[in-house]
Amino acid sequence: MGGGYEERNERLSKLIAFFEGKLNRTLSPLETQTMGEWLDSGYQDDEITNALLDSLRQNKKNLRAVDKCLRAKRAADDVAKEGATGVNANYDKDIEQTLAIAKKLW
Repeated sequence: MGGGYEERNERLSKLIAFFEGKLNRTLSPLETQTMGEWLDSGYQDDEITNALLDSLRQNKKNLRAVDKCLRAKRAADDVAKEGATGVNANYDKDIEQTLAIAKKLW
């Protein structure tokens, strides 16, 4: 587990530095935890940085806006590939809910 954990922490450190530079402030522990959750959810570094840049272009300087951008992109990708998504603007639905939705669509 050491290599994966170290790689994740390195990625997280780079993302934190990027965000702090762009936002011109220090991130809170809750914000850094949110960023770690993005990595754990499978978001790539470039997806996360692009979501921040998109949010800044809309003059939104908080991680909630970045999170919404990430979820919207994942939902759009899911719909394009699968025709449906388990991603909501506010949360990821659990697997049972996703399966129930998929059964209704078929």
